[in-house]
Amino acid sequence: MISFGDSPLSVRLPSIASFLLASYLLQRIVAKRLGGLFGLVAMGTLWCFFHVFYAVEARPYALMLALFTCALYCWLEAIEADGRSWWHLGLGASIALLFLSHCFAPLLGAALGAGEMV
Repeated sequence: MISFGDSPLSVRLPSIASFLLASYLLQRIVAKRLGGLFGLVAMGTLWCFFHVFYAVEARPYALMLALFTCALYCWLEAIEADGRSWWHLGLGASIALLFLSHCFAPLLGAALGAGEMV
């Protein structure tokens, strides 16, 4: 593992990586359903609002956002899969890690559950 020493960047690097992962997954989700241009618009919208502050804070909000988008991506891919697949395992792991990341994470899990009930 790379060590960046005792600096503000080393503390914020996990949040930056998590926010970039969430941005990428959001672009993939939207681009698959609506096209590449709308995927870029969705990613740009994420970068334009207050969510971009999660990328530079040393708090678990960016990780929670990345795990939610990962669970959403796995859920949408698992719907299209035939039978059990690796997407189901990814969905379970993403939700488990989401619940372990923050105390407000069950609200996001409830959103996925409501989507599944619909």
